[in-house]
Amino acid sequence: MSTHGSTEYLPNYQVWAILVALFWRLPPGSQADGKRAAGDIAGAREAAAKARFRAVCSAG
Repeated sequence: MSTHGSTEYLPNYQVWAILVALFWRLPPGSQADGKRAAGDIAGAREAAAKARFRAVCSAG
């Protein structure tokens, strides 16, 4: 860990926050519902898996 003078450097994770806001904006759970209603079961499964992954990542 690097220090500058007497203060310790602490990352602010701003780039991560921007990327999350840009790429995870649309909830894939709603996409799964729409695809299931349209009869695209494979697409609905994929969207549901993405929704689960994002929920787990957000929680932890």
